[in-house]
Amino acid sequence: MRMSRSVFVMLAAILFGWSATVSAQTCTVQSTSGLNFGTNLKGSPTDQTDVFGVVTLSCTGGGNGQTRRACLALGTGAPVPNPRSLVSGANTLNFQLYDNSTSGPVVATSQSESVGRIMERTFAADPHAPVIVSFPIAGRLFAGQIAASGTYTSSLPISVWEGNASGGGCGPGDPIPQASNFIATAQVGADCTLSIPDVSFGTVTRLTNPINAATNATVTCTSGAPWTLAMNAGSTPGNTYAARRMSLGGSGPGVVQYQIYRDPGPANVWGNGTMGTVTRSGTGVGTPQSVPIYLQVPAQAPQAEGTYRDTVTATLTF
Repeated sequence: MRMSRSVFVMLAAILFGWSATVSAQTCTVQSTSGLNFGTNLKGSPTDQTDVFGVVTLSCTGGGNGQTRRACLALGTGAPVPNPRSLVSGANTLNFQLYDNSTSGPVVATSQSESVGRIMERTFAADPHAPVIVSFPIAGRLFAGQIAASGTYTSSLPISVWEGNASGGGCGPGDPIPQASNFIATAQVGADCTLSIPDVSFGTVTRLTNPINAATNATVTCTSGAPWTLAMNAGSTPGNTYAARRMSLGGSGPGVVQYQIYRDPGPANVWGNGTMGTVTRSGTGVGTPQSVPIYLQVPAQAPQAEGTYRDTVTATLTF
């Protein structure tokens, strides 16, 4: 009777161990970092930007030490978008998600592996405690895009599969949608550059008639960014908006009168918007914009031979 009792106890232990081996496995999202490509990105054009994030699953079930599989996909529908898009109103930015590194495969959706691959990790199950399984994700914002300023986002539903590691690889099928999304964001700030070439009125022998000249400023601003171009009175001592002058050799008192205008004619003295002057305003389009500038040396008394100069500072506000 003692041996019978002993055999019965051993048999019960064997049955208990077998029951734990085949217990169901469940994986749910424990946390997700999402991806943030930056908060003040250049949009004219964009630079390539690589960032990294992670999704962690909490997996329960399975026998002690048994090798199990967890699978993860981001987004729904087919085929896998290549590239994926961040959206800000009617504007988009192209990006992509990769398994572990930007040299890895594109992360697939729950319904298609036509371009990418469903992420797969194996782990040793623990019947007594959850096992944390990590899925590192790399994101790339592609270079060379003309982007309007704004906040861009993409919210991708997370789906998971789980099962025995010997049961075959991950593939589109019947994933379990999670109550979590993988969020990718990028913020494009207003960004502008300005260039203006030097202007020469040429070589003259007399100042009895007006001498006209023109040039073009080049303004390059993020699409949708408002800008304003202003100019100061010049570097010659005593200059005012009403009386700009050039000085001999670029130093000393100014003697050759000249003026800068916003409009042909010439008309509307270009300044900072005060004292009867005007500025030029526009909206960035993401590519260079040409802004005409008109100048004139009015008829005036003759001056000593030499080269006359003045330096005007232009300020682009955006």
